[in-house]
Amino acid sequence: MRVDSRGGFVEVEFLNIDMSDHP
Repeated sequence: MRVDSRGGFVEVEFLNIDMSDHP
């Protein structure tokens, strides 16, 4: 896993984590 500049994980489900991390 790689951490994005926003603190999100850049992976296959990075979109899923991004949506969950941001309201």
